[in-house]
Amino acid sequence: MRSAMMRAHLVSEDPIDLDKHRGMAAQKATDIRRVVTEIEANAKLLRDRQGAVEMQILAVPTTSWCTRRLQRRVKS
Repeated sequence: MRSAMMRAHLVSEDPIDLDKHRGMAAQKATDIRRVVTEIEANAKLLRDRQGAVEMQILAVPTTSWCTRRLQRRVKS
């Protein structure tokens, strides 16, 4: 069993850059997963915003044929 003093010398203060030790395919796969996650988050945000805008459009009383047409389009 190693002593505490011996173990303390094995730990380095410098962080290890794990990407240097991985293959290029693994790095690309990680980058793709990060981009896909970001795209999915942005798509969800856009869907939420679109839903809010549609609710606002439906809440406004129609004053012209243009707004009536827009409201009918949103409802369907």
